[in-house]
Amino acid sequence: MKAGLGTVQLGLDYGISNSGGQTPIEEARRILKLASEEGFEYLDTAAQYGESERVIGQILGQKHSFKIITKTPPLTPANTEQDLQQGFARSLELLQVASVYGLMVHRFDDLKECKGLIDAMRDIKASGRVRRIGVSVYTNAQALECLDLPELELIQVPLNAFDQELVISGTLDRLKQKGFEIHARSIFLQGLLLMDPETAHQFFDPIRDHLRNYHLQMKAAGLSALEGAVQFVRSLANVDCAVFGVNTLDQLREIGAALKKNISPIDFTRFAIADRSFLNPALWRLK
Repeated sequence: MKAGLGTVQLGLDYGISNSGGQTPIEEARRILKLASEEGFEYLDTAAQYGESERVIGQILGQKHSFKIITKTPPLTPANTEQDLQQGFARSLELLQVASVYGLMVHRFDDLKECKGLIDAMRDIKASGRVRRIGVSVYTNAQALECLDLPELELIQVPLNAFDQELVISGTLDRLKQKGFEIHARSIFLQGLLLMDPETAHQFFDPIRDHLRNYHLQMKAAGLSALEGAVQFVRSLANVDCAVFGVNTLDQLREIGAALKKNISPIDFTRFAIADRSFLNPALWRLK
């Protein structure tokens, strides 16, 4: 399994466990340098990640070995191709590159609402400005729909010790059999898995005992909550890349160490949660 660096934190104040706000530019510079030294192969960004693309371009320019994946900008059904072409050109300009490794549909419903979107993405690929096109999904149902879209080659899916639906349902196997390059994100569930169970927001009261149990079981196995989360995604043979988001250099160091640690197999199935209101941050009610 390869590693990727999620960069939303470089452009936005993001994450339930993030108390420091958007990562300062100098810290972002140190993070990108260490990610390169640690062998992180991919950078995951998006036009809608605030200043992320600009920060990456400002720090790296064209002198780096990362495979950059970005996502489609906001699209309108009546003007899909122009929105995409202009937005993607702007992404390349901000990133200061002539091409990127991947371009993914950011909003899954755009595949249905924006006619000709996949054709427009294929045109961009044919121009040599992107190597692989794909989509970012949030649910098992969305992932299943992608099985009928042979033009897509790359898919980003949520996977973590609590959110195992794609594994349990067999969808991850089917995606791999179809030839998709699979990238896992939300490995720490926006930081929820790493939080002290006693300080988590009251919204999570129904799963607080579950979160406590996860921490206790990881401790019993001699692992931190972060090491357990990393081990879960490492255990999935079908995952080509795990995308880790960080706010600080120390967090990246901890992830790098966890990726190198030799850990005995763990049965993670006991931690799976079915209620998606706790698995999809867009559904969290924290105010």
